[in-house]
Amino acid sequence: MKTSYPDPGLTSSPRTRTLRWLRRLAVAAVAAAILPIAAAGAAHASDAPAGTPPGSIAAAPYYYFDSYNRPDPVDIMRRTGIRWFTLAFVVAPDATTCAPQWDGGGSFGPGSAQSRAIAAIRAAGGDVIPSLGGGGVYKLGQACDSTEALAAAYQQVVDAYELKAVDLDIEGAEFADPAARQRNVAALKLLQDRNPGLKVYLTVPVFDTGFSGNGIALVDDAKAVNLDVTAWAGMAFWFGKGAIDMGDASIRAMNGMQTVVRDVYGMSDREAYRHVGLSSLAGVNEDPGEVITLQDFRQVLGYAHRHQIGRLTFWNVNRDRQCQADGSDLPDTCSGVQQSPYEYTGMVARYRQPAA
Repeated sequence: MKTSYPDPGLTSSPRTRTLRWLRRLAVAAVAAAILPIAAAGAAHASDAPAGTPPGSIAAAPYYYFDSYNRPDPVDIMRRTGIRWFTLAFVVAPDATTCAPQWDGGGSFGPGSAQSRAIAAIRAAGGDVIPSLGGGGVYKLGQACDSTEALAAAYQQVVDAYELKAVDLDIEGAEFADPAARQRNVAALKLLQDRNPGLKVYLTVPVFDTGFSGNGIALVDDAKAVNLDVTAWAGMAFWFGKGAIDMGDASIRAMNGMQTVVRDVYGMSDREAYRHVGLSSLAGVNEDPGEVITLQDFRQVLGYAHRHQIGRLTFWNVNRDRQCQADGSDLPDTCSGVQQSPYEYTGMVARYRQPAA
């Protein structure tokens, strides 16, 4: 494992880093200098098998409520064919209160913006995967002081929205804390036991070679409690290596993750690929020169179909559009690359993991 760049479990949140970077980007200049690629339109041909229908729980880009830019999710569904969204984020209100709330203070009541959006998505034929944790300061995995209390907090989220799936986005201090890692997987195991059929996704920072040491420890912890992880999604960005080929780097990360999952869980190669995935980012990242281009995403989409991976997502639909030439866009509300609106989302929508 290379150590010339930071362990992703000990750095600040990739989402937070993205915000900081975009605040100081001269967006138009970066777009012109780094990515002079003509936008291909959201209807670009994909590597999906002929006749593959859109809409899969394995294909669920992030939608961030606590954002300067909150597009209409139903409009995105109509434009792209996407049917699932990963909703960011469910957090704790402070360091010691074991009670779930939406990032930014939203409640789970029917009148909240989050609840209204979920109802609209479902009325349009879609569904949602709330993401627990994320890049914020206060995480339920740390605020709740016992496995039972944490499981009860997560159960409130499941009950509020009658969920089919949850995502645990574990990063930063929570990811680096062995007790928090173990408490999270044990609580998720209780949650699955109490909600048969509930899918659990675990999203973690990774190197471009696969899991970090903290990531491998988390896989071991999950196996020790027999947690049925639907897919491990690697946050494959901010590698600290500058201008590298991010399509190749994303694939190296997933291949490295697949080896660990295969060996720890005793799976076949094919089965292990179905239990790993990618949590990517649209466009320009904080690390100077590190850009996840549309072509990188097409490369990853082909990989996803070849290996039938278990999850394909990215941060986030709010920024899945081209920035204004005058640089007037608010932070984290555009990609910094030349593109058509929702072009990254449109590619995710074309991915469908076949039945086992």
